[in-house]
Amino acid sequence: MPNRNVHTVHTEKGWTNRYENSNRTLGYYDTKAEAQSVGREKAMQNNSEHIIHGLNGRIHMEMIHVHQEIKNKSRAYRSCF
Repeated sequence: MPNRNVHTVHTEKGWTNRYENSNRTLGYYDTKAEAQSVGREKAMQNNSEHIIHGLNGRIHMEMIHVHQEIKNKSRAYRSCF
């Protein structure tokens, strides 16, 4: 599977995760924290970015998950304020 970025977004049904350029949801969650946790895991599995959106739909934060030979997994956070 190609490295598709995972987006955590808010919808009418609650918080969800979606692959970039897709309307298919990966489940609904009551809280943003729950959705972020699942989205982070999906992004780490795909070795891709996790983009977190606020209630207004704007990008709140990007997390880049990179697999490294020395370490198991490394996370870099970039705030988008």
